[in-house]
Amino acid sequence: MLECREMPTPDMFGELLRNASNMGDLRNCPSNCGEVLRIRRVLMNSPEIVSIGLVWDSDHSDLAEDVIHSLGTCLHLGDLFYRVTEERARQAELYLVGMVCYYGKHYSTFFFQTKIRKWMYFDDAHVKEIGPKWKDVVTRCIKSHYQPLLLLYADPRGTPVVSQDNSSLSNPQLDLLHCSKAGYESEDSGNL
Repeated sequence: MLECREMPTPDMFGELLRNASNMGDLRNCPSNCGEVLRIRRVLMNSPEIVSIGLVWDSDHSDLAEDVIHSLGTCLHLGDLFYRVTEERARQAELYLVGMVCYYGKHYSTFFFQTKIRKWMYFDDAHVKEIGPKWKDVVTRCIKSHYQPLLLLYADPRGTPVVSQDNSSLSNPQLDLLHCSKAGYESEDSGNL
């Protein structure tokens, strides 16, 4: 599906990640037959949170804008792995809820605030509302020349870890469950 000339789109993001993580990941045959084998990754559990790190070869990349446009806001675990053993993981849709970015020796973050259903921007002590749609974050990133470094995806069916200090919480279910796809749909997320 992903040929050299094809421009990646957000709905191809999982496959793009799988292909990128497998590049050059070859091993010699364990029985010393002389063949070189490609490693195939298998997911054997169903994570509620997935983090994806992106590595850049320079502080200012001309590819940042293309990468930002190709980021998928919905991630299917089956797209990332050769095989997924658990049915829950095969059916899982994880949504982008946070992103750490870099520009000019400075880090900033974007997180989706589920209570107000808006993307928030965190830069040192400054916090700003960006907007309800992913395209608002994309616009800000391109304007500011940000390079995404860390992407955080969450399963809306997941439950947070409740510490003893938060024992008064009556319903620990993630608020993402109530958001459905509303905050994630935009022309940049591949979901129109």
